[in-house]
Amino acid sequence: MMQHPALERRAAEVMTPCVLLVDDDPETLAALARTLRSEPFEVIRTGDPWTALQWLKSKDVHLLITDEFMPGLLGTDLLEAVRVHSPATATILLTGYPKPSVAYRGFQQRMDLLMPKPWDDQALRDAALRLIREHAPNRVFKKIPGGAA
Repeated sequence: MMQHPALERRAAEVMTPCVLLVDDDPETLAALARTLRSEPFEVIRTGDPWTALQWLKSKDVHLLITDEFMPGLLGTDLLEAVRVHSPATATILLTGYPKPSVAYRGFQQRMDLLMPKPWDDQALRDAALRLIREHAPNRVFKKIPGGAA
């Protein structure tokens, strides 16, 4: 079956995966960025979930890593918006309170992974790489281990 030429070109483009980090705590946001700094990602970050939503609507975000409890918008509410505006984006929900109710809300929004705080750096890096590959199998990413590039 033949794909539309524009889709074939997009699939063949070599891309840098974009990871969006969202947490209202600046120290946690900085720690997340440090955890991912050695990975071949474009990392953008914000403490404001509404700004994150605007980026999700205007930018090709491959992975969203968000905190659950933030002022103004829960991470699970942000996940709901992701499914509407950026359905191909993989998601990781971070929480210091991994209660069953948080997991239930996350899985209702088709969250890919629930990760407790504090997280294990290597587990987060491995999960990020795996989820990006799984959610964009036809994309060619720069230097993603196990990927086509």
